[in-house]
Order: sequence, then structure tokens, then C-alpha cells
Amino acid sequence: TDVSEPWAPGVTVNAYPNPFASAIVFEATGAQFNNMTIHVFDIKGQPVRRETASGNQLRLLRGELPSGTYAYRLEANGALLQTGKIIVR
Repeated sequence: TDVSEPWAPGVTVNAYPNPFASAIVFEATGAQFNNMTIHVFDIKGQPVRRETASGNQLRLLRGELPSGTYAYRLEANGALLQTGKIIVR
């Protein structure tokens, strides 16, 4: 589980499970959001995935992502909410 201080005051973001094999869930609490978007980058900083979901929860499916460590940028309502790392088993 990755729990870190988001950029928005009063908002907590949980990412679980981390590491993950098939899917990871990002959940924001402390404020209502219309939508959340995640940008996933490989170790070289190249974008490899972008997903958007309505509300305060976003589920990212592994799909074709190879095992490894990825950086992510999570946005809510178009503003930066959190950055971090996820691990794909």
C-alpha cells in the first residue's frame, strides 16, 4: 500500500495493493472529485499508460505492462493530486 501526502490539503490518497499483479486501485478521500486521471511512466520517463475514471476512485488494470517499477502522476479535476511509484509484479 502506498499512502503519501497529496498536493491537495486535507486529501488522502491510497494506492492498493502495491506491488500488484493484475490491478491497483487509487482512492482519494477528503474531497469530492468529478474525475481522476492517472499518467503512468516507465523508468526512462516515457508515458506508457493514461486512464481516467469518474469520482474518487480509479482502478488501473495491468494489461500489457511488463513487471517493473513505474512512476505515476495522479490528477483530480485537472489539477495535480499526487505523484509516486507503483510496482508491477
